[in-house]
Amino acid sequence: MTSRVGRGLCLVIVLGVWAVLCREVLRGWALNADEGFYLAASRGVGQGLMPYRDFAFTQMPLLPCIDAPLLRLVPESLWGMRLLSMV
Repeated sequence: MTSRVGRGLCLVIVLGVWAVLCREVLRGWALNADEGFYLAASRGVGQGLMPYRDFAFTQMPLLPCIDAPLLRLVPESLWGMRLLSMV
Protein backbone atom coordinates (compact mmCIF):
# COMPACT_ATOMS: atom_id res chain seq x y z
CA MET A 1 0.00 0.00 0.00
CA THR A 2 2.84 2.41 0.77
CA SER A 3 4.30 2.01 -2.71
CA ARG A 4 0.95 3.11 -4.19
CA VAL A 5 0.92 6.11 -1.87
CA GLY A 6 4.51 6.93 -2.81
CA ARG A 7 3.76 6.69 -6.53
CA GLY A 8 0.66 8.80 -6.09
CA LEU A 9 2.63 11.43 -4.18
CA CYS A 10 5.32 11.51 -6.89
CA LEU A 11 2.63 11.92 -9.55
CA VAL A 12 1.05 14.81 -7.65
CA ILE A 13 4.44 16.51 -7.27
CA VAL A 14 5.31 16.10 -10.96
CA LEU A 15 1.90 17.38 -12.07
CA GLY A 16 2.20 20.29 -9.65
CA VAL A 17 5.60 21.33 -11.02
CA TRP A 18 4.27 20.98 -14.60
CA ALA A 19 1.22 23.12 -13.72
CA VAL A 20 3.41 25.87 -12.25
CA LEU A 21 5.66 25.87 -15.33
CA CYS A 22 2.62 25.98 -17.62
CA ARG A 23 1.20 28.94 -15.71
CA GLU A 24 4.49 30.80 -16.00
CA VAL A 25 4.76 30.08 -19.72
CA LEU A 26 1.24 31.38 -20.30
CA ARG A 27 1.95 34.48 -18.23
CA GLY A 28 4.78 35.34 -20.58
CA TRP A 29 7.85 33.88 -18.93
CA ALA A 30 10.19 32.85 -21.72
CA LEU A 31 10.67 29.11 -21.46
CA ASN A 32 12.96 29.13 -24.47
CA ALA A 33 11.80 32.29 -26.31
CA ASP A 34 11.82 30.50 -29.68
CA GLU A 35 8.06 30.32 -30.20
CA GLY A 36 8.11 32.89 -33.01
CA PHE A 37 10.78 30.95 -34.84
CA TYR A 38 8.86 27.68 -34.37
CA LEU A 39 5.67 29.38 -35.58
CA ALA A 40 7.31 30.61 -38.79
CA ALA A 41 8.86 27.20 -39.46
CA SER A 42 5.59 25.37 -38.74
CA ARG A 43 3.71 27.69 -41.08
CA GLY A 44 6.25 26.96 -43.82
CA VAL A 45 6.00 23.20 -43.33
CA GLY A 46 2.21 23.50 -43.29
CA GLN A 47 2.40 25.20 -46.69
CA GLY A 48 4.48 22.35 -48.10
CA LEU A 49 7.92 23.96 -47.79
CA MET A 50 10.94 21.92 -46.73
CA PRO A 51 13.21 23.07 -43.89
CA TYR A 52 16.78 23.89 -44.97
CA ARG A 53 15.86 23.78 -48.65
CA ASP A 54 13.03 26.34 -48.83
CA PHE A 55 13.65 28.32 -45.64
CA ALA A 56 16.37 28.70 -43.04
CA PHE A 57 16.01 26.61 -39.92
CA THR A 58 18.83 26.13 -37.42
CA GLN A 59 17.45 23.13 -35.54
CA MET A 60 16.33 19.60 -36.31
CA PRO A 61 13.19 19.57 -38.48
CA LEU A 62 11.09 17.30 -36.28
CA LEU A 63 9.42 20.06 -34.24
CA PRO A 64 7.93 22.04 -37.15
CA CYS A 65 6.85 18.80 -38.81
CA ILE A 66 4.93 17.88 -35.65
CA ASP A 67 3.63 21.41 -34.99
CA ALA A 68 2.43 22.10 -38.54
CA PRO A 69 -0.72 19.92 -38.33
CA LEU A 70 -1.30 20.97 -34.72
CA LEU A 71 -1.45 24.65 -35.70
CA ARG A 72 -4.99 23.95 -36.89
CA LEU A 73 -6.01 23.15 -33.30
CA VAL A 74 -4.61 26.27 -31.59
CA PRO A 75 -4.60 29.95 -32.53
CA GLU A 76 -1.83 30.66 -35.04
CA SER A 77 0.00 33.06 -32.77
CA LEU A 78 2.79 33.16 -30.20
CA TRP A 79 0.26 32.12 -27.54
CA GLY A 80 -0.74 29.13 -29.64
CA MET A 81 2.89 28.08 -29.96
CA ARG A 82 3.33 28.54 -26.21
CA LEU A 83 0.41 26.15 -25.70
CA LEU A 84 2.07 23.63 -28.02
CA SER A 85 5.38 24.09 -26.19
CA MET A 86 3.64 23.39 -22.90
CA VAL A 87 2.16 20.17 -24.17
